[in-house]
Amino acid sequence: MEFRRFSSWLPSYGPELHLIPSGPNDDDWNWTRGFLEEISRKRSADRSGIYGLALHHYAWDLSRGIPQIGTTGNGDAIKFDPVDWYELLHQGNLMEGLIEGHWQVMGEFDKNHAIKLIVDEWGPSYKAGSEATPGDLLEQTPTLRDAIFAA
Repeated sequence: MEFRRFSSWLPSYGPELHLIPSGPNDDDWNWTRGFLEEISRKRSADRSGIYGLALHHYAWDLSRGIPQIGTTGNGDAIKFDPVDWYELLHQGNLMEGLIEGHWQVMGEFDKNHAIKLIVDEWGPSYKAGSEATPGDLLEQTPTLRDAIFAA
């Protein structure tokens, strides 16, 4: 298998390892297109050794329709109103379009879809102050709203 040249230095512990490059963020179609152009320029997608391409999307702009700079629009994880439910669910609903869009771009270079699309980073991102452990932004307190978002 072509992948072995990427992992020849890794010891074997059982299951075969797969190469999954960190991919685009949100709707950055040009990133996906540029990455696959470079891969296809060097070799065909099905012989690239790449198993999948990772997609990232965080729902952070929960500013009630008022665009914010950076992450200043992050909502609160625990204190929220009904309108905040709808904003978060709207952000979650964008995932389907992101998946379909990147999958379509990938198909331009990889007709057989030998390279898979993997969503490895996604979810709501809240402002500081609602962490389960103060100061640890990666440890946000989950609520029923987050469970519905994930579903």
